[in-house]
Formats: sequence, C-alpha cells, structure tokens
Amino acid sequence: SDAIENKKPLNISETNQGCVPLVQAINDRQVQGVLDGVRGHHNYTYVHSLRVATYLSVFGHAIGMRDDELITLSTGGLLHDVGHLMIYQSLPELAHQTTLSSQQNQSPLHLVEQQQLGFDFAQLGAELLSNWNLPSSLVEAIKYQLNPSSAEPFQLEASILHISRSMTELFNLGLMLNEETLGDIDESALQITGINIEHCI
Repeated sequence: SDAIENKKPLNISETNQGCVPLVQAINDRQVQGVLDGVRGHHNYTYVHSLRVATYLSVFGHAIGMRDDELITLSTGGLLHDVGHLMIYQSLPELAHQTTLSSQQNQSPLHLVEQQQLGFDFAQLGAELLSNWNLPSSLVEAIKYQLNPSSAEPFQLEASILHISRSMTELFNLGLMLNEETLGDIDESALQITGINIEHCI
C-alpha cells in the first residue's frame, strides 16, 4: 500500500515474491497456520486481502493450477481492493459518503459507488493495474470479480476471486460459512470452477 499511497507503480516482482511463501504453505498443506497468522493481524485491509489471497491459493491448488498460476492468482488477491484504496485516498469525503450510504440503505458498496461516482472499486483497480502493465489475467479477474462470467477469457480466475472475496466478506462480518450465508455467491462462478458450497464450508 506504500506504492499506492505515493501514487507509484507497483513492483510486480516483489508482490509476486511475497506470494511464494503462501503458495508453498498451501502446497505443504499448512494453510491453517497461514490463516491463524492472519487472524492475529489487526490492519483490516491487509488482513482482508491476505485472506482473499489465501482462499485463492487454496481453491487454485484444489483445481490443479500450477505454482506460477497460483502466485499470479494470490497476487490478485492481495491487489483486488486496490481500487478502494485509491478511492479512499483520492476522494476521502466521497468514499465516506458512499460507505455511509451503503450501510444506511443496506446496498452493496460497489452499486453505491457506481451510482455516486460513475464507477466502482473493481473497475478503478483494474484500470490502475492495467496502466502498470500487470498481466491481463490479473487485471481482468480484478475487473470482473463482482461479475465473473463476463471475464472472457479469464472467467476461471475471476470466479475463484469472486468466491474467495465472498467468503472473506462473510468471515469479516463474523458470519458462519453455510449454505444460507454463501447463497449470494454467483452460481456461474461455482459452475466455472467446479467448486460447490460444501467445498466452501
């Protein structure tokens, strides 16, 4: 987030290298240790993004993705909310208004962002990452994380991100993962990945 705060491009090599231990932990079946470590951390954005990256790695590994694909996928998890960070930094008053309106109207934040800003965090994040020449699979997965079936030809990556993000949101709200709470996951994302609700519980 330092690069984002200073409005400088990300060093994708450094970000990718930061995901290598996560992928290795997944490969070594040490995911619980990673999740326990995240649970104890207090920086909301960091913890949220690391949880998403962890779920991405777990699901990617489960469906047979290669380590290099898992690293790119986990990097996407770390960067999936970069648009929110930019909105909060560049438009703090509007960011506060959209968050408040979302809470008061019990409406998804991205829909309020679209209404009040003309774009949402996923679109902004993808645009920013595209300008930094990051891989298309990562940019498109982030852009379509809310609507993964539109991410041709990267529907698989966007679908895994969608599922991982949804699970993390429920965890952040303190909700148990069950068929009822996971019901908002886009059905097409489950079909594209071959993941079912039981895998998520």
